[in-house]
Amino acid sequence: MRLRIGVALAVVVIAAAGFLAGPLSRGDRLSDILTGQTPLLAGAARAPGGGADLSGAADMGTDQRPATLRIACEPAGSGLSAALTVPRFAELAPRFDFAGLAGSDSETPLTGILVSSAGSVRSVRMPVQGTATGREAGFTLTVTGARRGEDPLRGVAQALTQPGTRLTWTQASPRSGDPALTAVFTVTEADAAALKNALGGCLAAPF
Repeated sequence: MRLRIGVALAVVVIAAAGFLAGPLSRGDRLSDILTGQTPLLAGAARAPGGGADLSGAADMGTDQRPATLRIACEPAGSGLSAALTVPRFAELAPRFDFAGLAGSDSETPLTGILVSSAGSVRSVRMPVQGTATGREAGFTLTVTGARRGEDPLRGVAQALTQPGTRLTWTQASPRSGDPALTAVFTVTEADAAALKNALGGCLAAPF
């Protein structure tokens, strides 16, 4: 019996090595293979990308306004990302230092993302990149998942594919004394379906 089990395990290991040999020989990373971002078979299509928007509200002190959260997947590029857009940000500039978050990823203050669903709570803190997109269009804060090792956005994205999940985005201002910006989004059934379709290329298992 032990001999049969040993032979079976050896066959599985050899088969797995054979599947991985092709992509690895082409210079692809093992992490991309295991997350499905790189196809195992030469000539196979890469997983498709996509994105979906959630509607919610952003609060800062006594000010409340609509906000949009875009969750996107680019399997062949940046992977998972989340982008919060706050409209008419110039009105809030005296009380929040948006300019201090513009440009390359800001290490401090980090963005806090909390997702809660039935029986589950997940919290991550990530560097953010800010971009002004016009007075009416607003200011966009973007966090991008890791391309190597564990991706903190993967668990967040998976939770958002479940209806009823609540996401809270908290962003402190780089300027001391400013109130924090908080945005809240709740996933509807339609949102969950759209996110499952859009993010499948980054969340699907490779096997």
